Amino acid sequence: MPPDLVLVVCTGNVCRSPYVEFTLRHALDAVLRIGSAGTDALVGEPVDPGCAELLAAKGVDTDDFAAR
Repeated sequence: MPPDLVLVVCTGNVCRSPYVEFTLRHALDAVLRIGSAGTDALVGEPVDPGCAELLAAKGVDTDDFAAR
């Protein structure tokens, strides 16, 4: 049985982990719950503008994201 949740972790939770979270969620949302967090998170911050732009090009909206 697959895990219920995949948690992607990086340091600040504004670039790498949210990018992977949204990419996996876009592909696997019907199968798994996907989340992200940071070991030294910039709590409450949005996705880095460069990452948000890359995700927007894939049709992914990051407006409701807040680092944790």
